[in-house]
Amino acid sequence: MAISRELWGRIQKILSDNPELNEANTIGKLIDPILNALGWDITSDEVEREVPIDVGSSSTHVDYALKIEGIPRVFLEIKNLRTELTDRHAKQVLSYASIEKVSWCILTNGRQYRIYNSEWGSDPKDALFCTFELLHIGEIPVELNYLSRDFIEDGRLDENAGKSRVSVRAKSLLIKKLEEIRNETWSKARKLIFEDLKNEIPETSKKDVTDVIMSLLKIDVIDGTKSYSPETTEQVENRKIGAGTKEPWMEDGQSWHLRDRCSPQTAEVLKAMNNSIHETVVDATGPNWNQKYYVSYFVGKNIWLYINTDKNILYLNFKVKPNSFDSSKVAKELGISIYPENGNKSQKIRTPSSVVISRPDRGHQWLTIRVKSDFHPNSDAFIRFLRSAREAFPL
Repeated sequence: MAISRELWGRIQKILSDNPELNEANTIGKLIDPILNALGWDITSDEVEREVPIDVGSSSTHVDYALKIEGIPRVFLEIKNLRTELTDRHAKQVLSYASIEKVSWCILTNGRQYRIYNSEWGSDPKDALFCTFELLHIGEIPVELNYLSRDFIEDGRLDENAGKSRVSVRAKSLLIKKLEEIRNETWSKARKLIFEDLKNEIPETSKKDVTDVIMSLLKIDVIDGTKSYSPETTEQVENRKIGAGTKEPWMEDGQSWHLRDRCSPQTAEVLKAMNNSIHETVVDATGPNWNQKYYVSYFVGKNIWLYINTDKNILYLNFKVKPNSFDSSKVAKELGISIYPENGNKSQKIRTPSSVVISRPDRGHQWLTIRVKSDFHPNSDAFIRFLRSAREAFPL
């Protein structure tokens, strides 16, 4: 299931025209229609409202629990549209999810969405998987797919999030370790220089040494000579980027995807894929590199294909007319597998390149090819498929 252009237009109008929307209307006009479009039956038991949570001797509730086969998979905490989301709100829903052993929780005011994993920790900064906005966004955010029933049921959310967590934690630990190394290096350097100079020039003081090093290296020292606060990697990046300037995927999206999002292997596949697309589908424009998690190709004014980039796998998502493809035929023609939607997580991860087709929704389906190292983007079979996918695009 997917968000239609018609629904997307309505959402944008509601967000623009009703900045003071209360919580009930935020749910009724924004949240429920989106959940319904993403495959959740909001009239059934799989979407439970006002779910009680026992907190010590008292009881509270979380707004929504999204269930699959009767098991809560996601908690959804909803604030009214005018409420700015804070870490306090995030800690609240994270605590509910932790108590009830629910991995995923979402905090939203209808305009901004924050997706957290309670297993990653109680601190919102550690638990945050992604955040995205809906207002004044020209394209429908691909991140909305993370809320879809299919994504959660077949493990794609867990798969994407696991890789994201490695990246986030590695960066956090690197910053922390660099800070420790710099502090240690600074202290040793000052001590060694002072000792050497003291032997040569007895009247040398520690303050003299500190002042000279500060001047040479343009370092800011707090509290005279007693403490040193070096610039962290994060501060360096903020200084280089500057307030109000573009994010890296907006500044140089091609490098962002090919160097930062992809591995050398998937980057080469993506480049070969791009060549095949341009040689085969002459009226396709793109790629648009300036999205954080995907690159997109347009036919006319609409997205025909978007590719989620990743270090281990590429997701090719083609928008096609309903029933224009059969997954078994696509798999046979391309020499790939059919994605085991009903398999367990281990089976899904082990599956080589594969195809899956979403359920029809308002005049289209999404045909997704999961591209791994065994896929051949220059093959005649894939060229034929690209032509067929273009012909099946619902203008």
